[in-house]
Amino acid sequence: GALAALVRSERPHIPPTAWLDALIPACAVSAIASQLLLPHVSTAGKPLSEQLTLLVYPGFDVLLVVMIVVVLALRRWTPDTRWGLLALAVLASALGDTLWSYMVAAGTHEVGSAADLPYVVSPVAIAWAAWSPRGRVIARADDDRLTLLLPAVAAMCALGVVFYGALTHDLVAPSLVLAVTAVSAGVIRWLLSVRREAQAVALRDVASELARKADQQAAVADLGRRAIATADVDRLMSLATAVVGSI
Repeated sequence: GALAALVRSERPHIPPTAWLDALIPACAVSAIASQLLLPHVSTAGKPLSEQLTLLVYPGFDVLLVVMIVVVLALRRWTPDTRWGLLALAVLASALGDTLWSYMVAAGTHEVGSAADLPYVVSPVAIAWAAWSPRGRVIARADDDRLTLLLPAVAAMCALGVVFYGALTHDLVAPSLVLAVTAVSAGVIRWLLSVRREAQAVALRDVASELARKADQQAAVADLGRRAIATADVDRLMSLATAVVGSI
């Protein structure tokens, strides 16, 4: 909630494309991580509340990662000190929750082990970010190459996960859902980009037509001034013929 309020204070209006640019890589990475980790985790025999806890923590971490990636995309992938530290805190928390869920499910978790180090990094980074000055606002450029390249690569990776599942029939359900979500979001993002490009082409055509009509009006006005200033009928007719030919 605090992170969402901070994002809204800096960017009251977030375009849908920014959410898609964050959702695609977050879901793609989560799909790959799920496929690598979940087959080795067994929750059989554990209470339902414990099973839900093991799955909910990484799920909420995905949402936090999505929000951080949204901010980075809006800042054209150049975070200031504050957002860089907050991104480090979120990633450390996500890593810690993933390791905790994996080790608890596997029965190998020990309190105070090296796997708990991410939980130390996260609050330190948040406290440091609280004292960091606010950086300047950087406008998002929709045609930025990295802004378009990262979601495209992530969507292709998610599509590769889907193909892997189709060929091996060894894809776990969470990984399949996340990969399909990433691919679907990638298709929607591509359609939005195509629509935006079509609108830009239409606007360029309209601007070109308006410029051409403005030139015609200027030529007619110039002919009128010359007609008033000259008494040579032949020259006036030649100028009129030239203007009509240009139209």
